[in-house]
Amino acid sequence: MQADRVNAEELTSVVHYDAVMKTLLAVLLLTSAVPVALADNASLKDELKKQYEKRVLVPRSPLQEHEQEFDSAGQPLKSPPPKKWKIYGPVVITKINIAPDRLHLEGLRIALVRALDQKGFSYVQLGKPLEFRIRLDHPLSTAAEGQEILDRVFFPDPETSDHPRPEYSRPESSMPVEHIYHVKKDKGVVAPKPVYTPDPDYSTEARNKKYQGTITLNVVIDKAGKVSRISITNPLGMGLDEQAVEKLETWRFQPATRDGESVAVELSVEVSFHLY
Repeated sequence: MQADRVNAEELTSVVHYDAVMKTLLAVLLLTSAVPVALADNASLKDELKKQYEKRVLVPRSPLQEHEQEFDSAGQPLKSPPPKKWKIYGPVVITKINIAPDRLHLEGLRIALVRALDQKGFSYVQLGKPLEFRIRLDHPLSTAAEGQEILDRVFFPDPETSDHPRPEYSRPESSMPVEHIYHVKKDKGVVAPKPVYTPDPDYSTEARNKKYQGTITLNVVIDKAGKVSRISITNPLGMGLDEQAVEKLETWRFQPATRDGESVAVELSVEVSFHLY
């Protein structure tokens, strides 16, 4: 009977030891797995930060209302306001974050300014900061996978994009179909005549800082004499570019003509801001 009792105690001790070891092993596996996962995520984030923060990209689709939301195929999840002008153009990325279900980027709308030596660019900020949220079907496994998804949302090179400059397009514009003439290049084209061209207002920021200068814009005037597209070619900053665009959207003309028929033309327009 005594021997039986000793065997039972030994068995209890072995079972208890085995259970403790299994528990410790499970804890060690869990605690060792978490740092690896965190390290992988941190490495992936660092790689994407190196590639994209402070980089200039161009969204492939017009800007949406408020936050910009996309699926992993690069399709926008919201549409631009139907009655407002469509807005395109470059964005400088200021921050990028990764979550298992999304990529989150912050950026600024900008107008690029080529350096005097033609070897680089500076930029002027336009409007308020933007947020881009891209929903993921599954957590990213590599930086290359993240780059592939981002390339579906953005043109990676402003110079080869469809909209290298800030561009504003009338929502009902038929510009992809309508041929656009140029007064000085195309023979027989008579320039449009201004009918209603009010001056833009000064922005509060520029007025307070007594900031002055001239903005250059390319403007397309359609066959009805309406401004249908505006792009900023030489920006000024401090909110003056937006003021100029807002007013140019209301300008009206007698249409340009060619052989007596109304045609669409593209013109270069300078808008000056001066305090007297």
